[in-house]
Amino acid sequence: MPSEKMTFKGKVKWCRPDQTNEWGKFSTRFYPVAEDLERMKKLPVKNEWKSDEDGDFTNISCPESREYRGRKIINRITLTDKDDKPYYTDLNGFIGDGSDVELGADFYDHPIKGSMRRGNAIKWTSLKILNLAPAYNPDQELNSRPDWGEKPMPVTYA
Repeated sequence: MPSEKMTFKGKVKWCRPDQTNEWGKFSTRFYPVAEDLERMKKLPVKNEWKSDEDGDFTNISCPESREYRGRKIINRITLTDKDDKPYYTDLNGFIGDGSDVELGADFYDHPIKGSMRRGNAIKWTSLKILNLAPAYNPDQELNSRPDWGEKPMPVTYA
């Protein structure tokens, strides 16, 4: 049971809210704005913070399903546009890197296996798209992707 619903504004990368990764989780790389960055870093959770050329980020995820008291609970990410209307992507579920979003998460506590203590966690629940950046469509020709220029980069093997 979530103890608090929270929202954070920022940008996303590697965002595909309709498909799970190889570990069975919906996941995205989230770059919060400055105010929300401080608020997120103060949360007592184990999320790792990293930095790259776009700023500080963390990976936010949500399991596709879980067992609770003998029943299977299926999770889905609620995807809306800036007017709170349901949003459907036409690019096989991709949300473009650098899209401005408002990410919804549940902050909750949970029992720690083999201990009397309790831990805290956040779970990704919703995504409101405020400004959609163009996404790469895998059905397009490789040379039509604007940031690749004339030719795709060569692949080298070590």
